[in-house]
Amino acid sequence: MKTNIPRFPELSEDELYLNELISRGENQVLDFKFAVTDSRKIARSLVAFANTDGGRLLIGVKDNGVVSGVRTEEELYMVDTANLMYCVPEVDISKQIRVYQGKEVLEVVIAKHEGNRLCAVIEELGKELVYIRIGSSNQLVNHIWMRIWAYKNNEKKIIKAELRENEMNFLRLFSDGKLYKIEEIISEIKLPKRLCEHFLIKFGALDIIQIEFRSNGVFYQLKIKSSEL
Repeated sequence: MKTNIPRFPELSEDELYLNELISRGENQVLDFKFAVTDSRKIARSLVAFANTDGGRLLIGVKDNGVVSGVRTEEELYMVDTANLMYCVPEVDISKQIRVYQGKEVLEVVIAKHEGNRLCAVIEELGKELVYIRIGSSNQLVNHIWMRIWAYKNNEKKIIKAELRENEMNFLRLFSDGKLYKIEEIISEIKLPKRLCEHFLIKFGALDIIQIEFRSNGVFYQLKIKSSEL
């Protein structure tokens, strides 16, 4: 006697692909967007991915991973507008429409930018700002981070000569392993802000000091053990 066993439709290639991506959740190389409502905002995501490790945008997917779908023609236009008008230089992207249970999802793949300059977003009043990807968020970087990046990527060399007394005093502050804001460093060390920033850039380029971007500010801490100095 035959039994009627319910049969479920097999998942399509797109559905299997999207299920696998969405199961990872938002991370360093993956971001979900319900929709694109502001080209400048999407430009920040394009630039952040390009300046870090590259990545993917899934447009038409909610933050919780639920596929909502989008009108892909409108989203394609907004993404291309973001790249053309607000990204300097333009970011290397590829786009593909994927179908999930009858709903269209726009996948935007962003390549890691290679070059002697960072990608930036043209913000209001024409100011160019640089973003990077940290975890599942886009982070605006400061001028100290950018100077450190320039030394590391443009073959500028910082000679690690014998440390002067004020440099040793500067590094001793970080020996407790704590995180310090620039204002706290200046207060503790009793040195001018410009000199403290110079030390942060120098020791950041030497991978002795590292920058931590957090929701409550920008912090600096010792990256290597003091015995390695």
